Amino acid sequence: MFLKNEKHNMISLLQKYVSLPSVSNNNDGNDELNLAKEIKDTFNGFNIRNTILGDKSTGISVKGTVGFAEKGILFNCPLDTTPEGDPDKWKYAPYDGTIRGGKMYGRETADAKAGMVSMIYAAYALKKFISEDEFRIELVFDGGEQTGEYSGMKQLIKRHALDVEAGIIGYADNTDNEVAIGARGYHRYKFTTKGFAHHTGSRNKKGINAISHAAKVVGYIESIKIPNGDNPLFPFGSRMTVSMIQGGKAINIVPDECSIFVDIRTVPEVTKKDIDRLIESKIIEIKNEVVDIDLDYEYLDGKEGYYLSPEYKIVKSITNARNNLYKSDTLLVANGPAHIGNLLFESNVPVIVRGPIGGNVHGYDEFVEIDSLLKTSELYVNTIINHFNS
Repeated sequence: MFLKNEKHNMISLLQKYVSLPSVSNNNDGNDELNLAKEIKDTFNGFNIRNTILGDKSTGISVKGTVGFAEKGILFNCPLDTTPEGDPDKWKYAPYDGTIRGGKMYGRETADAKAGMVSMIYAAYALKKFISEDEFRIELVFDGGEQTGEYSGMKQLIKRHALDVEAGIIGYADNTDNEVAIGARGYHRYKFTTKGFAHHTGSRNKKGINAISHAAKVVGYIESIKIPNGDNPLFPFGSRMTVSMIQGGKAINIVPDECSIFVDIRTVPEVTKKDIDRLIESKIIEIKNEVVDIDLDYEYLDGKEGYYLSPEYKIVKSITNARNNLYKSDTLLVANGPAHIGNLLFESNVPVIVRGPIGGNVHGYDEFVEIDSLLKTSELYVNTIINHFNS
């Protein structure tokens, strides 16, 4: 009943957050800092202990703590957002928080300011009605997530400021029956071919065309078979994408260098070491078969895939809470894209993903369903009660 009575305040708070653009690395990081300060004011209003950590150079996070139990649970959402794109392509202005037909429209309503609001009110409700000696929540809203740098969370981990045993990420989804307990990994590589520059109109010398060699390399790369594994959580398997090609200096110069960027998504059973072996084998094949090729490659960045057993305590806690709240069985799934959960799992923090209901994430007219704010907050409350009572 308390959360139901707070519904209008939750909507107003989400509109306020949406009205504050917090695009990744925009305005030298001030956008993320401005939102962090607004969240800090919210925490202060609810008597939630809080601090802003880091700065524009190290990554920004705002952290609120409710409860005093020895073991804590993380509530996490990104501070930063993706750019709004062409404003003329939005039916509803990206930063107005327009409400139509039971939905609020705006950049990062779904990913993930709605989740942020649901988490804040869940923590507020627990603080108000349950002894803080019985539980502990760490609300962490961090910058640098959307770029994949995870700078805000990394500096928390580096400072040993993340004392939790498990966590929930509040990304919205388009269904209410799923809880994500894993995600594919990602590994990114850069392949570089080198040639010999020369005038394209020369009568005597042709040069060595790095782009032509790169075009051949692409075919070889795409012939690599990335294992899919047999994990039922990942029926979509692994995937490799040649995503960018860069080369050439002018239209009348034989290009002497060309770079190929490759994004590989992997199921948890396939590791970076496995990918490296496949690539090294293919490099040998290319150099044996392509005349005069000069080819190097380097690893750019990535994280391994992960998944949690259904027997994890946090998985049981939210599954039981969702089953009782929605009167239906919960479907445990894995995310196709990697996210900050991969970093947290690597840091020994097992996390699940469950947020409000929304859509058009990172697209035009992104939205969240208004009623799901309240429902998700109630789900978080019951999950925490289950977790600390078990």
